[in-house]
Amino acid sequence: MNYIYINTKTAGLKRKLFTQGDFARFATSAQPYNPLDIIQNYLNDIDKILISIHERNIKQYLSLYKLKINISHSLKQNFERSVNQDVDYYTKLMKLTNTLDNKNKRVLKKINGMEIDLENIMRIFRLKKYYEFEPDYIYPFLIPYNHKLSPEITRNMIKVKSIEELSKIIANTKYSKVFDQE
Repeated sequence: MNYIYINTKTAGLKRKLFTQGDFARFATSAQPYNPLDIIQNYLNDIDKILISIHERNIKQYLSLYKLKINISHSLKQNFERSVNQDVDYYTKLMKLTNTLDNKNKRVLKKINGMEIDLENIMRIFRLKKYYEFEPDYIYPFLIPYNHKLSPEITRNMIKVKSIEELSKIIANTKYSKVFDQE
């Protein structure tokens, strides 16, 4: 067997480019010294290495992509649970508020209404920016009450295509100072 040929194969094995089985096949199939054959074999081996690396990269990419999908799905499920809990909380809170006397009812409806409006604005923003939800999918995540934020303004906020447009609509609401970007 040719020293250069065996040395090249051994170096590849040491670098973990070849398996033990590849090395055994190379050692038993060594031809008498012919530079063109050695170059051709070397190029074939490089092709095999590149294909192997490429396949490994694709497998790693696919496993990372599946992980990303699982994480994304998990985050959305957690967000949905949180939203449902909030909707239940505010629904019960508004029902309890209706059992109070008129003065306290008016004050609590104002406070709760402002809190719900702000929560809905933040949800619309989050769902558009981080989850990239389509408008039809945003409505179920909103708390079904409003105070100073009319249903028309809410619909307009949901329908906009960009965060910049959403910011402009928010700037024209009673809550513009809360979301002032200075």
